[in-house]
Amino acid sequence: MMDIRRKAKHVLNYALKKVPFYNKRKKLYINKKWGEIPTITRKELEKYWKDFLSVDYKNYNLRFRLTTGTSGKPLKVFYNPIYYWQMNLSYFKTLITCGYNLKKIILHYDPFHPQKYFFQKLNIYRKIWINPSLSEKDQLFIISKFSKAYLSYFPTSLLFLLFENKFYNFPLTNKFYKIFTEGEILLNPIREFIENQFNSKIIDFYGVVEHGLVAYETDKNFYILPNEVMLLEVVDKNNEQVSEGERGRILLTTLGNLAFPLIRYEVDDFCTLEKFDKYCKAISDINRKSLENVLRMKKSQIKKLVNKGIKNRKKFVIIYDKKNDRFEITYKKDFLIKKRGKYELIKIV
Repeated sequence: MMDIRRKAKHVLNYALKKVPFYNKRKKLYINKKWGEIPTITRKELEKYWKDFLSVDYKNYNLRFRLTTGTSGKPLKVFYNPIYYWQMNLSYFKTLITCGYNLKKIILHYDPFHPQKYFFQKLNIYRKIWINPSLSEKDQLFIISKFSKAYLSYFPTSLLFLLFENKFYNFPLTNKFYKIFTEGEILLNPIREFIENQFNSKIIDFYGVVEHGLVAYETDKNFYILPNEVMLLEVVDKNNEQVSEGERGRILLTTLGNLAFPLIRYEVDDFCTLEKFDKYCKAISDINRKSLENVLRMKKSQIKKLVNKGIKNRKKFVIIYDKKNDRFEITYKKDFLIKKRGKYELIKIV
């Protein structure tokens, strides 16, 4: 099997010939050691995204996904068909590694995908798609109907479901073998709150839309990299690889997505490097997009909860103490923070 770094260089050579963004910047890449190759920022990707499309795939009906926009405006990312299925296969294998039973149903928080999966035709890996556009009450109704299943959700989306359930009281305890979270930062207080409410263990996945699944949790805040479809680097301010136990920025290089190759792409996330030989094998303490940004994105959702609480003669506030990593929700008026004569819906201190 080709070494991961050799695969990455193969992608780079292809990109220099076929992808306008890299072709226009050849001088920055030719005769350079890997660590000297420039990184790509999110701003560059937003500005020049059309130039990242390979000329070989411009007439293809490519798969794509949209980012959530928590770090800026939403971004459309394209995948060639083979890489798209490689991503799905990697995710499927990771679920099995994390204890997923092939014959059981998994409730997946994502817009409905119309294509039929090969696995589902075999009556395994049966997904029930829960569309984010559904109201919290409708989502709660769906997940409460299953006596035993697996659950795959964004952490804050689960959080708001549990807040909403204070008004509806759907039975949710002991319904899930395991809960898989992904897509957002998972703070320890949020983890504890969700696990206590569902009485089920959380296993967190780290992934980004630009590259798919990156790593999966084997112990609390300790993540293993499958290293199947990407090269991950943890680098310092000089873009040099950090040593084990050191913290740094995450760079990702897609190994199979020739339609839209990203080489040494900065995802704006940080982590601690745990295991390293020729390449990174494990990371810990991932610092993803901040909870503050996510909560701001969902402010209308919070406002609706507040209004509902007022109608029921209850008050609602979320408090997160970044310094002490303390997360608290309450309906007590005493905890609301007044600012310019109005109550704040979110308090970040």
